Amino acid sequence: MKNILILTIILFFYSLSSFAQKIVPLEEQFDYEYQGEPYYYKDVNNLLDKFTGEWEFTDATHYLKIKFYKIEGINESASPKETYDEIRSFILYKEKQAGKWIVVYNTYPSSYTTADLNNQNFNNGFGIKGNYVDETNYNRLILSYYEPTPPCTLMITCLFSLTFINTTNPQIDWKLNQHCYLESVSQPCSSTNNPIQEYKIPLQLTLTKL
Repeated sequence: MKNILILTIILFFYSLSSFAQKIVPLEEQFDYEYQGEPYYYKDVNNLLDKFTGEWEFTDATHYLKIKFYKIEGINESASPKETYDEIRSFILYKEKQAGKWIVVYNTYPSSYTTADLNNQNFNNGFGIKGNYVDETNYNRLILSYYEPTPPCTLMITCLFSLTFINTTNPQIDWKLNQHCYLESVSQPCSSTNNPIQEYKIPLQLTLTKL
């Protein structure tokens, strides 16, 4: 009976260790050697926080406002062992055409709450988002960049960098990289003769915090 009790206790603690979630800081995620255990790419050092909030760029012919926010504890059903934190965004982009400002993109919802921003299913999908912290510069993020496109248009997704400039007037350098690929067009669209939309937002600019 005593041996059975000891064995039960051992199995209990082994079970706990098997399901324990390994915390991996975001800045270390590409050094992490996955061993089959559940893991959490967590922003333990709050490196994403400096990028959150609303930012703005404007010149004579372009206007961009973007809201970055952090969402924590994302766990998608397709990868139940993986949990992660990431930056997501809303954008408002305008161009001056024939002397008038025209809205090109507006992904801001008409209304949203703090609870919405904490819901992993809210504003989920293509967009400007991600969580890769540059290992050589913790003030730089590498994110997935996607501009909204009309239905049945081939979607170009690229990687781009945001570099935080730590000044009295906080700014972010925005630079699109050349690591791009085409996303397939979803059904019920035709799989042939789908147009490719070129990027409209300037590929390099500086955002100032609002």
